[in-house]
Amino acid sequence: MASSAAYADYCLVDIIGAQEVAAESAGYVWGEVVLGAAVLAVVVPFLSGSARSEDGSPPAVSSGSVFAVGALLVVTLATSFYATVKASDALARRTAPVTL
Repeated sequence: MASSAAYADYCLVDIIGAQEVAAESAGYVWGEVVLGAAVLAVVVPFLSGSARSEDGSPPAVSSGSVFAVGALLVVTLATSFYATVKASDALARRTAPVTL
């Protein structure tokens, strides 16, 4: 029983430490949000028209192959996300050996 109590104390300390780190890093996250919003506020007004219209080229023609490649990329990305979540979950469920 002593080893499980020690393990529970270790887990509690680990959780408390994680909460402290999260609380301390909240300022950095909000700083990045403000910085990202500022960049968008500065850049978006300059985005007008397109390179094709500025060059005087004819409008782009859509084709099924372009749509198929885009759909393939979306499916590949979704599969990658799913595999990453499953691998992360499997790694999180592993238990570390308790050493005293």
